[in-house]
Amino acid sequence: MSGYPWAMLLADRGGEALESLIATLLIARHPNARQVNPSQGDGGIDILLETPDGFVIWQVKCFAAPLSSSQWGQVKRSWKRFCTEHVEKGLTVAEYNLVTPWTPTGERYIEFEQLTTGAAFPTHWRGEAWLNLAADESPATMQRFQYGPNALEQYVNAKAQLAGNPVELSDSISTLEAIERREAALDDLRDLVSDHYSIRRSVIAAPAPGELPPIPAGPAAMHQFREGKNGDWIVDTVVPKSASAHELDPINISARFSVKEGSADQKQLEAWLDWGTPFTNIAVQTRQTGGPFGSPEFADTLLSIAHPDECPDAVPPLTLVVTDQHSRTKVRIPLAVESRTEGARTGWRHMVAVSKERTFKLDLRFKPGEVSMNITALPLTGLDPTAVRGELLPLTQLDDGDLAAVLIPDGQPLIKPFPNFVLPEFIIEYGLPIANSLSTLQDYTFEALRFPDIEDATLAEINALHRVASIYAGEPLEATWSRIGMRVPEDEAERASIMGVLSQLEEGNGLIVAVIHPEVKLAGLVFTIPHPLAEAREGARLEPGVTVDSLTPGQEFELLPDGVGKTTTAKVADWTPDSGL
Repeated sequence: MSGYPWAMLLADRGGEALESLIATLLIARHPNARQVNPSQGDGGIDILLETPDGFVIWQVKCFAAPLSSSQWGQVKRSWKRFCTEHVEKGLTVAEYNLVTPWTPTGERYIEFEQLTTGAAFPTHWRGEAWLNLAADESPATMQRFQYGPNALEQYVNAKAQLAGNPVELSDSISTLEAIERREAALDDLRDLVSDHYSIRRSVIAAPAPGELPPIPAGPAAMHQFREGKNGDWIVDTVVPKSASAHELDPINISARFSVKEGSADQKQLEAWLDWGTPFTNIAVQTRQTGGPFGSPEFADTLLSIAHPDECPDAVPPLTLVVTDQHSRTKVRIPLAVESRTEGARTGWRHMVAVSKERTFKLDLRFKPGEVSMNITALPLTGLDPTAVRGELLPLTQLDDGDLAAVLIPDGQPLIKPFPNFVLPEFIIEYGLPIANSLSTLQDYTFEALRFPDIEDATLAEINALHRVASIYAGEPLEATWSRIGMRVPEDEAERASIMGVLSQLEEGNGLIVAVIHPEVKLAGLVFTIPHPLAEAREGARLEPGVTVDSLTPGQEFELLPDGVGKTTTAKVADWTPDSGL
């Protein structure tokens, strides 16, 4: 173990810098430890670590030579302050450590033991040897502190040369193993860049050309994406080495905006400044400080601000409640808060909440003296039609005098009651009617029906859906017919069945009944309904010149109505899957 010139370092860099170095070494050894901000009054604590048995405490004193009476007085005052402000107030302490870059004499050890006599926890004086060991565990940190940035450059160059040499093979190692060893060396090199952050590199395939891959999960401070070969992305993830890394080395981004008056970029920027609304690809100059990728220079770039995937600091779930004029509840719909932002310039708040079944969203805006709400329809694609109908139908049956409010969990209004709650026209004219029809047909098919993309549906498809649904709902469809084209079957059994029906027509029984399984098509959604319909056509007769006896296999002929042909299509009653229809 090498020694370090602590006294020279103290004289050259000062006590505050040396104390910061010792704190960095201790946090490198105990990543969950955190440094106490001296400006807040440390109360005899410089670094602390919470453990199941209590707190481990380190008090750092930058004494690199035999202690004077004044310096020993500082040690005693720190101990008494620690006992008064923490121990006597109930802090559970697992261990107390006094740390100095000087090894105390035997006399000072005895004085320290006498000072801490009566403590219900172990106390230690950690001197030069203990601190040297901590320094040896963080060589790059010590190189930077002792010799400045040039030392780090030399250290990095040595590692880089090692990592950049050709892969060496031997009889005992494969090419893949050699590459993995070289990658491990590169990982060590990346870890030297910062005392407080590690860099983890990964290669992720993009979901589509030019698109960023999903942001990796984990306790990252930031991610840096670079486009690699074959559409892959190289991701450098910056991970804190300790719980206090953000305090010791905060990562910040400064931005200089220079958007043109009246431009789309200016509108995006104003919305963010006023409401915190995310924006995309605004040309800006940015500078990042702190962390391994910090730089003193501003650079031209495109900046975007997006909502996080989750909203951990959002308000608890809300509820949309509609009451009548007598305060009787008519509708209750749970709402989930999807985003909550605040204007960087104004402090105005913007909240977006969606209904339980995700059929509509509420856009809520709060600023001094004013609260507004806007209701917007959401795409219904993929949703359960029955659930959609259950959520929307009660909202279409509200009266003019009804009042709507948005409540927080304790029942107090976030948005005070307001009249005339109106669903978007798209939901009323298309969403709810299609939900009704699909929900009706769900009872007659084995498929789990889901909403298609309504915007891709034609009017003819929508009308056909409603017609079929009304028949299954118990409303027979009546129409007229003018002719039926037929062909005599080649199969003997089928031909005998058809001939029997035609014989009845010749005898004056002009009713033709066909069993059909309707096929529904709607914006790419295609399904056949197993429960059959019966289609009855009245007044049918053979076309002139054709008799049953004259028909031969394969011959084509027509049936014509006797007067005005009437068609009635209705649901087959009491049908079961084994009915044979």
